[in-house]
Amino acid sequence: MSLHNFIFSSKPLYRVGRHGAFWLARIGFVTSAHGFFHYDSETTIVANLWGSLRVVPGLILLGDIPLCYLVAYVLAPRFLDRKKYGAFILLTILGTLLLLVVTILYIYRMENWSDLNPHNELFEAIWLKSSAFLFAGAIICLVFLSLKMLKNWRWEQASFEALVQANTEAEIRLLQSQVHPHFFFNTLNNIYSFTLEESPIASKLVHRLSEIFRYSSKHSNAALVPLGQELQVLENYIELEKVRYGERLDLEIDIQGPIAGRALAPMLMLPFLENSFKHGASRTVQSPWIKLRIHVTGETLRFILINGKPPDALHVQRKKGLGLANVKKRLDLLYGTRHHLQLADTIDTFTVSLRLPLCPQP
Repeated sequence: MSLHNFIFSSKPLYRVGRHGAFWLARIGFVTSAHGFFHYDSETTIVANLWGSLRVVPGLILLGDIPLCYLVAYVLAPRFLDRKKYGAFILLTILGTLLLLVVTILYIYRMENWSDLNPHNELFEAIWLKSSAFLFAGAIICLVFLSLKMLKNWRWEQASFEALVQANTEAEIRLLQSQVHPHFFFNTLNNIYSFTLEESPIASKLVHRLSEIFRYSSKHSNAALVPLGQELQVLENYIELEKVRYGERLDLEIDIQGPIAGRALAPMLMLPFLENSFKHGASRTVQSPWIKLRIHVTGETLRFILINGKPPDALHVQRKKGLGLANVKKRLDLLYGTRHHLQLADTIDTFTVSLRLPLCPQP
């Protein structure tokens, strides 16, 4: 049983436990304070404590507990939460006066004071004692109500955080579903062009594509994937495109650093690579070129991708990439300020610079 669950859990066992602990602490404190306060040389502390124990639990059971639960569980939800402050204050005062009457009658019965009138010392004593219990009961009622409001606020915060998390995960899954069909559609178009020529290259393309599809299907809803598997997906995609471009493509790949034991969110680098081919290399008729650098240092991954493009394609790459927009949104949702993404669009190049924190491989 954790302290957080004991305080905030709505399970019946925890609720009964914390309510019981609250009232036992209240009885123990009042009994001890009352016994020591009335200590004198003619009686022992033990005798005073025993006398208090005979009176205090009954007072709390008949006075404090009904008032606290009336205010916190009946009046507050019906009036205070609905901003009907006048009705809440009036009914709380009436409940407090009822507590005073119950306290006076109970003390009168327990102390065996039969000769009471407004002019003798017994009446003054019982009035003072009842007033003290009334004041303490009002303070306890305020504390009890405050604790309940704090607990309700914490429940609302937890529910809101859970809702935000669920919405974020749903949005991430939606963005992933938008990225994957976009990529597969482009690749299938490449395969189709080779099948028209009955080229054996088509079988290699299908194999590479099936590997990517298998990976995507297996890890589409995963929070983290091994870095090595993510790099393998990039390699499969590059092989698909190399078959398409042949010797025309000038491709430079530089991967450095420790890869084993590290993980990251799936399918984050592939959209950038796809964008470099679709809006860069495919539009550069003469000599398409792409430079890819992936460096792992400690728990940080640095991804730098540069591709050439024709001079008349300025800003086309930035605007047309559906995959780019989606992956940027996913990065914000998944990593927030813990990642850094910079896109540089010049006359003849497009550069992606991405820095990501890596996690231990699950």
